[in-house]
Amino acid sequence: MKQATKPTTEIIRIAETLMVAMAFEATIRPVVEDYEMKILIKNAWHIDPQFGMADEIILNRMHSFLLPRAAAADFHKQCLQARDAAGLKTAHPEGCPLLEAENARIQAENALLKKMGTLPGLEGFENAGWQSLTVRKEAIELALRFAAPFVGNAATILPRFFETA
Repeated sequence: MKQATKPTTEIIRIAETLMVAMAFEATIRPVVEDYEMKILIKNAWHIDPQFGMADEIILNRMHSFLLPRAAAADFHKQCLQARDAAGLKTAHPEGCPLLEAENARIQAENALLKKMGTLPGLEGFENAGWQSLTVRKEAIELALRFAAPFVGNAATILPRFFETA
C-alpha cells in the first residue's frame, strides 16, 4: 500500500482554515471570558435552588447554566451589551463570539480529520473525531504537523478569510 508523503492541496487549505480558526478563538477567548467573569462577579447570582445544589454564587462561566431563568436572561443581555461595547461581531444578533469561534474551530477540525481519512493508510483519521477527546486531539495534532510544512504564511492565508482595506 502506497503511503501519502505530501498532503493534498485540499488538506493544506483545510489545515490553514483550522489554524486561522484556532488563532481567532485564542484572540476572542480572553475578551469574552473577561467580560463574562466581570458580569458574574458584579451580579453575584446564586445557583437556582431547583438544581438541589448547595447555595453558592456562580463565578465560573461554565456554570452559568445553573442560573435562575431571570438571572440567565439578565446575564445574556449584559453579555450582548459587553460584546457590542468590545466591538465584537457575531453572525447572529444574539450570538456569542466565543461560541461562534469555538464552533468554527470544531468544524475545521472535523473537516481536516475527514479529509485526512481519505488518504491511503490513514483511513482511521475519519473516525478519530468520534473517539475519546484524547484520541481526537492527538489526531488533529498529527494532521496539523503533517500539513504544517506546506501551509502558506499570514500574508497568503489571511486575505482569504478577512477583507483587506
